[in-house]
Amino acid sequence: MTFDGLPLHPLVVHAVVVLLPLGALGVLALVSLRRWRERYAGLLGLVLVLATASAFVAKLSGEALAEQVGSPGKHEVWGERLPWAALALLLLGGGWLVLERRRRSAIGPDGAHDVADRPASGSLVSMLPAVLSAVAAITVLWMTFMTGHSGATASWAGRTAATSGAAPSPSITSRDGQYTMAQVAEHATAASCWSAINGDVYDLTTWIPQHPGGANAVRSICGTDGSAGFNSRHAATKEAQEKLPEFKIGTLLR
Repeated sequence: MTFDGLPLHPLVVHAVVVLLPLGALGVLALVSLRRWRERYAGLLGLVLVLATASAFVAKLSGEALAEQVGSPGKHEVWGERLPWAALALLLLGGGWLVLERRRRSAIGPDGAHDVADRPASGSLVSMLPAVLSAVAAITVLWMTFMTGHSGATASWAGRTAATSGAAPSPSITSRDGQYTMAQVAEHATAASCWSAINGDVYDLTTWIPQHPGGANAVRSICGTDGSAGFNSRHAATKEAQEKLPEFKIGTLLR
């Protein structure tokens, strides 16, 4: 899924990280400030619709991108959950706003000003939609942060100081295809997955989405010595023994 030659996912994500928190904060504001509800309810509803739609487009475009570059690990998990949380906020917040509109219509224009000015009151049942909407808004804010943070981690973890023009760190500089475990540990994400197996170092990044046993089996050994896990599963597997050398990038320094 591309737009003008660029992957659609990072473009749509910008809409999600702006509109979804804005919608959640709007719900919290209208729950707290009754006098704003009639004026901004329609605008908030539009923001919630656009935010939810953007979240689902980001989910679909992210899945398409992962098929090309590999799974982003935890970011994929959060990205799967966030659109459904956005939909829940839309249904709860939108439903609550509709109920508020009907309640105000039933009061009539003569009592509207008094209702807007006096403190919120009423039974627990009448307050429940507002409380649920507020809880959903707080949950969405937290999930949006976690999704963004995990995405940034998947994209930038393990990048060297050389990308900013600084001298590369000795801990991430190879010596003629020889690597230390500290270097291997710096590549512990699905975006850059190295593993030491039986004394050699392998870059398994491109193998993650292709692994017949599932991506999690490979992700579990990213940045670690995966000898035990590999040997326990594939010591007698001819196909695995023949495939592994394709990903070798060097040997492990002891």
